[in-house]
Amino acid sequence: MNNRKSENFKKYIVKILVPFFAFTLVVNAQHKTEFEFVETTSVDIRKKMQDNVGSVFGSIHDSYFAGRNNLNISRNNATPDAIEQIQALWSTSHFYCTETDVISRVLKTARGWQVRGIPVFFKQGGTDADRYQDIVIEFTSDGRISDVFIALPMHQVAEILKAQDEVTDLRRRQLILGFVENFRTAYNRRILSI
Repeated sequence: MNNRKSENFKKYIVKILVPFFAFTLVVNAQHKTEFEFVETTSVDIRKKMQDNVGSVFGSIHDSYFAGRNNLNISRNNATPDAIEQIQALWSTSHFYCTETDVISRVLKTARGWQVRGIPVFFKQGGTDADRYQDIVIEFTSDGRISDVFIALPMHQVAEILKAQDEVTDLRRRQLILGFVENFRTAYNRRILSI
């Protein structure tokens, strides 16, 4: 009789746990993000950038949905400064990319490359506007992530960049934009941690 109870218990466990794990895998798989970057850079560098962002956001995704407080980001994918910046954002409010497919244009900067408009959801925040943000990711010339910060709304970016007359003016405007967005990121980290 004990053997029969043991078998029934095993069947019961299998009936309960198998659907639970299958559901968990489906839910987690729905939040994985595929990144596709277009234009402006060589195919090899774009591929490295996509792989590096995919790996970093894979780690972010896994930590977010597993409820972990730490991130495991490799220096192969990001510079030490970028890892520190990402972990500072993470310590303020856990976040993940809200899209399963992100297609974004690569922009040239003075130090490498930049991709704008990566949609993320921050767990903490007073309003939906605080929780749903776009971020900017900067890359070194070889495709590693070098910085991450919260973007200004696109209409404000367009306003800042629209009136440049020459290349040096555009670079100055990009520097100003970078300063303002870094300031905004620091402000949001402070607001979200309150």
